[in-house]
Amino acid sequence: MLIEVKNLSKEYNKEKIFSDISFTVEDGHKIAFAGENGAGKSTILKIITGLEEPTTGSVAFSKNTKVGYLPQEISGDIDLPVIDYIKNSLDKELKDHLIYKFLDGLNFAKDSISNNVGSLSGGQQTKVLLTILLLGDSNVLLLDEPTNNLDIPSILWLEKYLNKTKKAIIVVSHDVYFLQNVTDRFFNLNKTEKKFIYNRGSYAEYIRQKFKEDEKKLKEFQREEKKCEEVKAQIEKYKKQTEEVKKNYKHSDNDKQAKGFHKNQSSTSMKHLGILEKKLEALRKSTKPFEDKLFDIRIYPKNTVNADIDLIGVSCAIENFSLKPLDLKIDFAKRICITGENGSGKSVLLKTITKDVKPKAGEVDVSSGVCFGDLMQKHERADRDKSVYDLISDETKISGEKIYHIISKYKLSEDIIDRKMGDLSSGTRARILFAIFAILGVNVLILDEPTNHLDREAVNALIELLKTYKGTVILVSHNRWFLEKVEIDKYFKVENGEFENIKDFDLYIKEFDKKADSIIKTISKFEFIK
Repeated sequence: MLIEVKNLSKEYNKEKIFSDISFTVEDGHKIAFAGENGAGKSTILKIITGLEEPTTGSVAFSKNTKVGYLPQEISGDIDLPVIDYIKNSLDKELKDHLIYKFLDGLNFAKDSISNNVGSLSGGQQTKVLLTILLLGDSNVLLLDEPTNNLDIPSILWLEKYLNKTKKAIIVVSHDVYFLQNVTDRFFNLNKTEKKFIYNRGSYAEYIRQKFKEDEKKLKEFQREEKKCEEVKAQIEKYKKQTEEVKKNYKHSDNDKQAKGFHKNQSSTSMKHLGILEKKLEALRKSTKPFEDKLFDIRIYPKNTVNADIDLIGVSCAIENFSLKPLDLKIDFAKRICITGENGSGKSVLLKTITKDVKPKAGEVDVSSGVCFGDLMQKHERADRDKSVYDLISDETKISGEKIYHIISKYKLSEDIIDRKMGDLSSGTRARILFAIFAILGVNVLILDEPTNHLDREAVNALIELLKTYKGTVILVSHNRWFLEKVEIDKYFKVENGEFENIKDFDLYIKEFDKKADSIIKTISKFEFIK
């Protein structure tokens, strides 16, 4: 046994996050923590590493246990070049050749290796941190959302490495394929019930089965809700009848026969009313099997004409990055996906399309009817000190009771209306922004890695949203599960400053898969997969 977790619980401001969590980690275990955002998965990792204290419970380690944790941010001397930074972060001497192989496996851009770590993109910094972690001496790896800032080639390689290594792994992720390909057992942390349910076997099969169970439970709940409404209507009916009886009773003081009749009628109505109220109380004990999903929202474009986008000889340049001239015509209602390694310029290209970044050369022709819904831009620019009410009002130009109607319509909790945007989770902010897009009727959705920081239910709800959306979608994503479910018309890649069409996306993936196999084989010769 490497780690033993006993009766762990955690509370924040007297609010219970989870309770009575117990499990062990043995040599070679590949464990996934699944569940909704906010259920406490990352908190458990931090408790194991000692970054947080549990409210109750304990974590015990065997003598030979050495835990390695993937931090979310670069620290230390960020002015060092990549190789020097990695060497300084390790407790042992390693040859440069081996470090280069790990960076190559993670698809780290060769022309960025000489750069200082502080100048790298978020995705490139994640690759540096992963290289340090994988080259270290830890025999237990704790990975918190490791694929969020990775491109497809690096995800493929990381899957293969983690499969080969004998180290124990605990990973928090909502990437279905990554968990399916890396882990062999998983714990589902239920946010509503605060329970930790152990599962063994196929994660994908679990997802399919859970969908079926959730659908069945939801239908049962909806039937109970319908019965509740019927009983409520009957109660109102009997209440009115009782009131009528009371009125008639008062008007018949001198008529003993009528008085007796009304008294019996009132008694019968009250009896029925009591029975119905007990029935309603029993029905109300049936609770919804899970919370409302992140987006129960549909976006219908208000304008479907004059909504094309045309890039003519456009080149982009920002800081140390430049993209060579490209031509791209995006007809209305088409769906395109742009892929490529971290730092290749995908996000800059999106900002050039929305005219947030001025092109170095060429023309960006955005038709007059285009109304952008840029999720990442809104995330970046949303004033964190602004309340939800003020943000919706400023963006949509509506106010008062209409905003409360919107909150209700899009199943947002009323208690968030006065909360600051900065106090909300990333997923809740995304939900609010999609509600704003729905009100505005945007006809071009710009989605830059939209599945990052969203839980599985939210990702699938976003897929459902896109199924009904009839506008244009310009997407950057490396989530293979998400891309498989969303119907893409064309794939493009940004590589070495060039923008190219990917004719066969499956073949594109297979080529990187072969490269990953080759690098793993080379690393194995160093006897470094252990």
